[in-house]
Amino acid sequence: MSKKSLPDSFAELAESVKVYLTLRLNLFKLSFIEKASRIISLSWTFTVVAVFFSLFLGFLSIAGALWLGDLLNNTPLGFLIIAGFYLLLFVIFLAFRKQLIMRPIIKIMAEIMFSDDENSNDE
Repeated sequence: MSKKSLPDSFAELAESVKVYLTLRLNLFKLSFIEKASRIISLSWTFTVVAVFFSLFLGFLSIAGALWLGDLLNNTPLGFLIIAGFYLLLFVIFLAFRKQLIMRPIIKIMAEIMFSDDENSNDE
């Protein structure tokens, strides 16, 4: 067993610490990229679903307004009833926006940001 001089031991220790810190920094970068990618992917998925649902809802609303207009023999009244329905939904949405939107989004983001790397590989 050979004895190393104290400066050599410190040099090896400094090199080991440098390698360790570099590896930790790379791990942090990869973890950040993975979590950011999950958030961006979730956002794009939500956006695509929202666009298609909005198109569906728009055509359904026009069809419903025309149907109500024919039923009431007054097409503008059919559109007015559908607009009133959407106004009612908007007021309900404003009243419950924290429970319906903000809390679930915060929960999903927190789950993504604070998830263990081992758990994210299972999904």
